[in-house]
Amino acid sequence: MKKYTKLRYLSEHENRAVLREMMSEVQSDAQAGKLSYKVLTQEGTGRQVNNLLVHPFPELFVQIRGVNRFSFPGHQLELRPGQVTVVPPWLPHGEETVLIDGEFLMLVITSYAEGCSIHYSTSDSEAIQPRSSYWEYFYSSHGGHMFNLCREFSATVNYPDEGADNIRRGIGQAIFGYADYLLKHGVKTEEAHLVVVAKHHLGRNIGRETLSVKSMARELKCNPDYLSNLFHKVTGERIMHYIRRLRLDQSRELLANTNLTVAEIARISGFHTSNYFSRTFREEHGITPGQYRKTQPTAKG
Repeated sequence: MKKYTKLRYLSEHENRAVLREMMSEVQSDAQAGKLSYKVLTQEGTGRQVNNLLVHPFPELFVQIRGVNRFSFPGHQLELRPGQVTVVPPWLPHGEETVLIDGEFLMLVITSYAEGCSIHYSTSDSEAIQPRSSYWEYFYSSHGGHMFNLCREFSATVNYPDEGADNIRRGIGQAIFGYADYLLKHGVKTEEAHLVVVAKHHLGRNIGRETLSVKSMARELKCNPDYLSNLFHKVTGERIMHYIRRLRLDQSRELLANTNLTVAEIARISGFHTSNYFSRTFREEHGITPGQYRKTQPTAKG
């Protein structure tokens, strides 16, 4: 793949061109069979989750330069140049950059039900987290297709070895095709763009107790009332209701797939206290978190 240099010093127009070129090269490599695919288990056990990131959306990573060293509860994964993986929704993870010949570069596709983001991350020093360089956000139904494809990719961990690689390659090519199309032809209105950015911000910060419309508007450099009304206009849902729904979604995943205590899950999911979490959970589901955990066949607790 082409050698990309001095990415930090590019203008927005130049960055957009680089991202499109990078995506086209990845798609070509996928079609030529030059990429290899690593599938992750969706185990979320162990209290290491406290120090790892948890997102409500899947992320597809393509390593271009250097090594991305992922940490998951109970295991690690090294993603090397030419390798692809998908981190499923709600799977706790951390990332560490490892430079090769002084370089690190990866392409990341994040999909949501109503859109997606595509960005590249680079770093000139070994660090706990890669440094994100340039993002593109799209509000499109293609995001939902990509979301489902990522879930299907992760599900192939349970497929027999024979034929599973072909399925992963096919899914990868489909996702890259959607992403390449959006970068070249996607329509990005200012309003839809802001909503996708807002959802991305919410997903990455859902564990913060102080998360609010005001704090998010401050991060996005816009008026809180404008953001709140726009979010409702585009999605049909109030921001605070969306935050509550995301937190409850995360708590259900952690109750079913980890051995964390109810108090730990409450804190990780952004609830002020375990009592408030239990009350909110019961209002929504009619049972307590502990009772819900007992109904789950995969529960670890």
